Order: sequence, then structure tokens, then C-alpha cells
Amino acid sequence: MSDYDNVPTENTWISYIQDAEDGSGDGILTFPPELLEKMGWKEGTTLHLEVSEQGTLIITEVIGFGILNITESLTNNENSV
Repeated sequence: MSDYDNVPTENTWISYIQDAEDGSGDGILTFPPELLEKMGWKEGTTLHLEVSEQGTLIITEVIGFGILNITESLTNNENSV
């Protein structure tokens, strides 16, 4: 078992955001190896992140041209974040 706490379901993992410690206020989210293997994610995989109303981080892989929709959305709503 890794340093991550697995929740008792096959599709849920708990990980913690660590301070980047560079003064930027940025955080680093490290994915558990079991999650990477199950999802088939590797370095270079494009992911979309959103926060649910309950505060849960929802992460989905962007496949094909889906990134265009995300880019357009971010460009058109720059000031709404």
C-alpha cells in the first residue's frame, strides 16, 4: 500500500495538496500510483479539474478535441474566475 489512504471503494482515492514551497501559494497534487495505473494516465495526459458544490475535486481526462472546448471556455470567461 502507498502513503495514500484508499477509501473503501474502487473508484475513490484521497490525496493531499502540498504547498509548492516557492512562495507562489501554488499547491502540488500527487496522484497515487494505483490511480494512475487504473486510469491509464501518464506524463503528458491532459486533465480537466473542477470543484463540485460539495467541495470535491472532480478530475476527468480530456480526450481528442475536448481540450478546445475547455480552452474556449477559459478564454471567454477569463474574468469570471
